[in-house]
Amino acid sequence: MRRLFFVTLFAVEFTTLLLFSRTTPTTAQLLAQQPSSVLSVDIAVKPGSDPAPINIKSDGKIPVAILSTDLFDATTVIMNSTLFGIQGTEDSATHSSIEDIDGDGRMDMLLHFNTEHVGAQCGAIQVSLTGQTTNGEQIQGFDSIRTVGCKE
Repeated sequence: MRRLFFVTLFAVEFTTLLLFSRTTPTTAQLLAQQPSSVLSVDIAVKPGSDPAPINIKSDGKIPVAILSTDLFDATTVIMNSTLFGIQGTEDSATHSSIEDIDGDGRMDMLLHFNTEHVGAQCGAIQVSLTGQTTNGEQIQGFDSIRTVGCKE
């Protein structure tokens, strides 16, 4: 410390630059540490129903389709990365299949989740799905629901 008080301003700046150059992360390292953007995807809970009825007392499965578009290939989603529920983090998929859910000629991913694990309570109106693609993109989709099996 004491030596820094006796060096010239140029030397201090030069030394500082050297110190920072050794400890400052590269642009690639900074970008890798930054949270990546999340790609919004189309999902359909119980495809064909809108809003999807969710029986909160059911011990069955909820089918959720991730739909492919011109800009997104749903078959690139890693099934084991998907989470689904009220917050989009409550339950992981039990199984999946690839099929054309919406009849547009594109292959979609159909996932199944345990109803009792998705965190739906009476009055819930929306659910979320999160996941990751094979090229590392984070995805998130939302769909509307209506809860059934509640006391009126």
